[in-house]
Amino acid sequence: MVVWIQRSPDVLVGFSERAKSLVPFANESVEFLLQQKILQITNGELSVVKTLSKSKIDAIADLEIHECYNKAENVGRWFAQMGAEENIYAAWGVKP
Repeated sequence: MVVWIQRSPDVLVGFSERAKSLVPFANESVEFLLQQKILQITNGELSVVKTLSKSKIDAIADLEIHECYNKAENVGRWFAQMGAEENIYAAWGVKP
């Protein structure tokens, strides 16, 4: 992810405003997933309880939704490779 950000520094322009504008949608999504028992909060930490299998994702007929899953998978992989959360924040120039 760091290499991509270095190659595309324009993604950092206005990032904080774009991120802030997504907070209500993220909150609503988390609330929905908690109600559906896909996420849970244990000891103050959010965790995934239930996931979709790769075959179910591949079976989704709507191309736009399928592309969103694939992009989310790539971003998730990038985040996992970054290690500590602080590294992700630093790469995006965000103070936690």
